[in-house]
Amino acid sequence: MYKKIVIGIDQSYTRTGISIAADNVLLKVSYIPFEPTECHTLKRNKVVNKLIHIIGLNQGKASELVVIVERIRQFSGGNLSMSYIKSTGALIGCIVDAAYSLGVPVYSADTKSWKARVVGTSVPLANKFNVDPKKWPTIQYMLKRKDVKERDLLVAVSNRCKKFSIMIDGVKYMYNDDAADSAGIALYGFAKGRILNKEE
Repeated sequence: MYKKIVIGIDQSYTRTGISIAADNVLLKVSYIPFEPTECHTLKRNKVVNKLIHIIGLNQGKASELVVIVERIRQFSGGNLSMSYIKSTGALIGCIVDAAYSLGVPVYSADTKSWKARVVGTSVPLANKFNVDPKKWPTIQYMLKRKDVKERDLLVAVSNRCKKFSIMIDGVKYMYNDDAADSAGIALYGFAKGRILNKEE
């Protein structure tokens, strides 16, 4: 029996990261893949169904169970993006409603805050793995943790893809920043000085 389980979600319509941490140890680091042809409604349904499944498996395993999502940004690329706010707000709303129906509270974490408290920095870092420098510090941190397997941070890409992170047994892979971020968000639920907003 754990004291606390946190389900961390890095929500996105490209790929949604979803990870589970119990008493500050990562139990699962994963993501929900989407097909390019799927509309936003189908993607939201996938996220909700996965979340309900995970809550069902973990309710009763801890005294406290919470969900933490990444707080919606008001600015994207320096400009106010109404399209981003509307679509991401709808996705977060579905997550909140699904969790609420099962009696699980949902909180949001500021990106810079969880990165500072968990990873130790939000400063971009150049790398040789074709990963966005903004995303690399979190991936690098996760790769050093004993409770994270490298394969949980990899996504296979087409053999025709020229930009990839590593090749294993002839298969090209990219590092999965969405899975890594969701793991960081899950761990933030145990960080000292964490600042969480209740989502309703």
